[in-house]
Amino acid sequence: MATNYFLIRAPYPALASSMMLPSPRMGNNQGLNAEVTVIRMMDGSRRSIIKKSGNKSRHRWTFVLSRDKMEEVEDFILRYRGETFQVIWRGREVVGKVNLNPVEFSGEGRANGWPGDEAYETTIEMTEV
Repeated sequence: MATNYFLIRAPYPALASSMMLPSPRMGNNQGLNAEVTVIRMMDGSRRSIIKKSGNKSRHRWTFVLSRDKMEEVEDFILRYRGETFQVIWRGREVVGKVNLNPVEFSGEGRANGWPGDEAYETTIEMTEV
């Protein structure tokens, strides 16, 4: 059964802390971590170098949070900076490293009824290990 909440835990595998977030505004934007570099040689020819990632994916989730929840997310990510995180969402488990340190937030406007009366948007990006 798929879960409607977003659960993030750290440090993996000896999980000490868990945090629940609402479902992301923008779902799992997933892409392979491969890089193509094109180099132009002195004779005018071009060479391409492909750096493969070994089927590791990058995941990106965008959330709209209240001010209080935003502070909780920021503290959680900073507390486990450099550690491995586990995410459980929609019945799928993703284990990886969070790329954004520190987490960046942008104001989303007023949120009447939410604690702090402000809404913030943040994106959590994780690379599988």
